[in-house]
Amino acid sequence: SVLSINEISLVHNSLGITYMRLGQLTMAKMHFEKVRAGCLKTGNSGALAMALNNIGLIYQRMGQYDLALDTFRSGLEKAKEAGYRRVEAGTLISLADVMRDIGMYQEAMPLYQEGLELSRQVMEASFVAYATAGIGESYRLQGEYEKAEILLKEAQHQAEQQEQPYETALFMIPLGIIEYKRGQYDKATAILINASKRLRIMGDKDALARVYFHLAQISFLCRKFTIR
Repeated sequence: SVLSINEISLVHNSLGITYMRLGQLTMAKMHFEKVRAGCLKTGNSGALAMALNNIGLIYQRMGQYDLALDTFRSGLEKAKEAGYRRVEAGTLISLADVMRDIGMYQEAMPLYQEGLELSRQVMEASFVAYATAGIGESYRLQGEYEKAEILLKEAQHQAEQQEQPYETALFMIPLGIIEYKRGQYDKATAILINASKRLRIMGDKDALARVYFHLAQISFLCRKFTIR
């Protein structure tokens, strides 16, 4: 039987997510663009908003922050127009992530709080964890390690409760960074190696590269030049 446009879009969305985790961002974007095209044909506003969110994530990973912001804002507008509050919550968190990445912490925090509150209202536990981690990461980047650690551990616990091994591994990374910033190199190394083992299983090369970078930093600081 012939697949419908919606079914084809679902296939492209799955492929896009897979390629994004493998670090093949150009391929991922191509598939997400096909999802967007399919949504425009069918008039599926909720799926279109999610496709825009995913394209925004690609731009963010590529460091094209202006394009990421524009794309997330378009996705947020579509989600609000369609009344898709779950997608709205996720896009608010994504928008906050970019604001955080470019150092606009004062602008990021209210977006995280709005996304967190909306995620709780629609009972989207995974978004609650992401928003909590995002706020924690914002504190970490500003040097407020105690606040950051509390929130990041809370997010990690939430991810573990939801049986989300990928998110659990991601939230370990900033916790490891906090420890090496405190000079706790052995503890930091243990956390980051644990994260790397989990991420290798999932094949997220982008996140693995971040882990290896920080392990290299620790090795340099400890004058140990072999990364396990």
